Amino acid sequence: MNCPIGDGEPTVSLVNEPLTMKSFDRSSEFQRAIAQSRTSVITLLDAAEAARFNFSHRPADDSLAARERSGQAAFAGEWGEEPIDDCRMIISMLMSAAEFHMWGFCDLVMAEKTGPNTLDVLARAAIENLARALWLSEPSIGATERLKRMQTERLYSAAEEAKLDAERRRDAEERKQRILATAAALGWKSLKSEKGRPKRFVVRPQATELAGQLMLDVDDRGLGKFLYRLLSASTHGTTYALARFIHAIDDHPEGRDDLGVLAVSSTEVNLLSSALVFAYISAMRSWLLYLGWNDDPTWQKAQANSLGAL
Repeated sequence: MNCPIGDGEPTVSLVNEPLTMKSFDRSSEFQRAIAQSRTSVITLLDAAEAARFNFSHRPADDSLAARERSGQAAFAGEWGEEPIDDCRMIISMLMSAAEFHMWGFCDLVMAEKTGPNTLDVLARAAIENLARALWLSEPSIGATERLKRMQTERLYSAAEEAKLDAERRRDAEERKQRILATAAALGWKSLKSEKGRPKRFVVRPQATELAGQLMLDVDDRGLGKFLYRLLSASTHGTTYALARFIHAIDDHPEGRDDLGVLAVSSTEVNLLSSALVFAYISAMRSWLLYLGWNDDPTWQKAQANSLGAL
């Protein structure tokens, strides 16, 4: 279906998207077509919250997180007295941010006025947060590497915050100096500075690379990198990504030309929902393995049901 920009009635044409809906008309057919994939996302998010409630957001006693936490005094310094706990908090914040974007995605597909590019923005943000959480929570890296990754993230964050205004620049600089002072006391070496990048203790992967790891890509043509590049192009206003939703230039009865936009389709929603389910399970598995709660029955049942429903 074509939906002209403006107040006129939509122009109907034969396209290979029978369940594509006007941005202002969510039909029962469209809702039925996306119901299963949308429910998979919601079920997964609900189960994750229930699992966290089961273990009170704390690591299990015999977990990797608990063992690292028991030795965190050795890493205390000007950057904080409980750096392992701080790292766990940052990972939790990234997971929560992803979940809010996913909830927003699920709500938005049912809204009266939703364009496909809006969904791209939410899906991309969720994937990026999940990918960064996966990088920080990787179970096998150990406390030192985890803290180096976390403090590298904080240095990048400080560098971005410093661009906002003078007061934030001062705060960011003070935070950076505390991080660097504690790292020096621990004998950490910072990597050689590169133009346009702040000091760092490890190589910080680009979001596209992390998206590939999140989605288990085996090469540069994998789903994770492809999807993230496509969603980023849409988010950043790159023409090829925006234009893929335009079906035709329609002649308007009043003599003007309107864009015939292929609005939100059930196919698009189902593909993005499936990608979000897979990405979330990937990140959550790593996170729960680190916390020692990967065998939580609520979570195990939910991920099996969500994957089975897609």
